[in-house]
Amino acid sequence: MVPAETHVLAPEETALQACEREIGDFLVRFGLEQDDLGALLEGVTARLRQAGFALRRMLIGSDYLHPVIGGISYRWRPETGVEESVWERTFDIDSSDSWLRSPLFALIESKAGELRRRLDQEYRRGEFPLLDELQDEGCTDYIAFASSFGERARLGEMEGVFCSFQTDRQGGFTDGEVEFLRRLMPPLALTYKAIITVRTARALMTTYLGKDPGERVIAGSIDRGRAVSVPAVLWYSDLQGFTKIADAVDGPVLLALLNDYAEAVVAAVQQHEGEVLKFMGDGVFAMFPSDGGG
Repeated sequence: MVPAETHVLAPEETALQACEREIGDFLVRFGLEQDDLGALLEGVTARLRQAGFALRRMLIGSDYLHPVIGGISYRWRPETGVEESVWERTFDIDSSDSWLRSPLFALIESKAGELRRRLDQEYRRGEFPLLDELQDEGCTDYIAFASSFGERARLGEMEGVFCSFQTDRQGGFTDGEVEFLRRLMPPLALTYKAIITVRTARALMTTYLGKDPGERVIAGSIDRGRAVSVPAVLWYSDLQGFTKIADAVDGPVLLALLNDYAEAVVAAVQQHEGEVLKFMGDGVFAMFPSDGGG
């Protein structure tokens, strides 16, 4: 009688398969229950390291549909944990030298979905300044992925999610680890998208409806014709001499003035727990909710 063939997994394969199941379950639960992208990155890196990944650095991010913020990313390092970075829409990242010479820019422009550089003795320095710095810090391997959203699944300018991994282990990532990271990207991108979509909806609602109305809509108050009485003090103000100014300066200068003026007024109103309800040229209409006690 010939014994049935059995396939014995290598130790690395066993650890990675167990990690894949664990991370898959974690991503599903997290995407359904949580909204903290920093905690998402912490959870993923902790599980990768537990499975034997010698991670030195990991980054995840995307564009952001927001009136002020153009993009957002989260970077993990063992000595600092997770750090959040945002870039404003007023910052022309598309033409900045550091962005144009970054591996992520090259990845996105190539539309290849993946970019890898082994940071060993054969690495060609000067291609990407960031990777030169990582090699100087002791990193031995760099791999980045870009997961794109479908045309009908995009939210504004958000075209997808980018993610990069670095290790300082001799020899870099193993073939099994690289294949694991390729399989990890789709569920990780989907969980990221679920969270960033909710955050975007909240940001847009509070920006264009106001904090309290926006939160009410997000909570489900969307019935037509439904009114809510709010005891409040109403505020109206405008910019003194605005008509004369408007007749004397060019449009771009006037718009910049209005933006600065609105930013100062909104900051003052919000500092005192008020809400701006509407802008009318140089006019600002706001309210300060009251408990009715006078």
